[in-house]
Amino acid sequence: MSLVSIITPVYNAAATLNQCAQSVLSQDHTQWELLLIDDGSTDTSAALCDELAARDARIRVIHQPNAGVSAARNAGLDAARGESILFLDSDDALQPGALRAALNAQRSCPDCWVMWRYTLGNAERDADFWGEEAALQGVTLLNAASLAWLYNHCFLSMPWNKLYRADVIRSAHLRFDRSFSLGEDLLFCLDYLGALGGPEALPGVCLVHSSLTYYRCGESSDTLSTKYRADYCTVWEHIFTRLNAECRRWQCPAEDLHAMLRAELLILAEGAANEFVHGGKAAARAALRSDCMQALCASLRAEKIYSPYYLPVRWGLMGVVARMAQSRGQGSRLFGRLDWLGWYLLGGRWKRG
Repeated sequence: MSLVSIITPVYNAAATLNQCAQSVLSQDHTQWELLLIDDGSTDTSAALCDELAARDARIRVIHQPNAGVSAARNAGLDAARGESILFLDSDDALQPGALRAALNAQRSCPDCWVMWRYTLGNAERDADFWGEEAALQGVTLLNAASLAWLYNHCFLSMPWNKLYRADVIRSAHLRFDRSFSLGEDLLFCLDYLGALGGPEALPGVCLVHSSLTYYRCGESSDTLSTKYRADYCTVWEHIFTRLNAECRRWQCPAEDLHAMLRAELLILAEGAANEFVHGGKAAARAALRSDCMQALCASLRAEKIYSPYYLPVRWGLMGVVARMAQSRGQGSRLFGRLDWLGWYLLGGRWKRG
């Protein structure tokens, strides 16, 4: 049986770690090692990690000073012994039968990258999730030409809904880039996809239809994505430049690229709006004028692909961008009105999403 190394960074996760570990202990595929990387926790997480390891020899603990989630995952990669690698956050969980389903998919598609759907945690779903069995209900075979589609449908950007071949990671010396505090997951995934396929070969993707991971979305006060960052737009511009280059490399279909460009403009525009709200008005206006933002607008203009933020960004209307972002976040009707106004100002002929 194949050994799976499950790498779990732990930082102040005392409230959820037991449930996370229990979801691994309950797997019917028993050949696994759970690597708990205590990243300098200041609550009782470190002691809890040691208690879990004392109960089961398959659980190993690495204690390190706080260095961030990328450093923790890298420590896990350095220590992993398995033929396959899976990442699991300490406030998330595996569905019963998840390892078996993922490994069955890998055996059926040995040269593909196996990834799967996931369940977003909420009070209504919790009770149902723990009683479900992750039968392998089917798979869809894709390839790297589906890269933009995978990004648009929220399968690509995270590391924890995927099974990795350890030999690919080791031969390519893949690690998470510690210089990024956001987006490093997507960069790692792009690196892995490139290593899996080689310089010219089109790597395959095996998408499992079952939801194998329980993702407790946005419930942790320590989630990095909830924090304001002055470098938000700069970082995402770098990441999107890489993503767009990879999508062009693998010749993704135009309709998938168009949807991805819309999403990128929205993320960057609302990042600039967040900067504006936090007092960085000059930086926010500079972000609207950046080469990346203007290139996105030029691409949308060339294909007549409409985005609600297209005109305000193109015209440099930072106040309008900020108002739109605020109204969208609040679910206000104002966003919809400004959306349709922009579309009619462009003649009502540009393609909407």
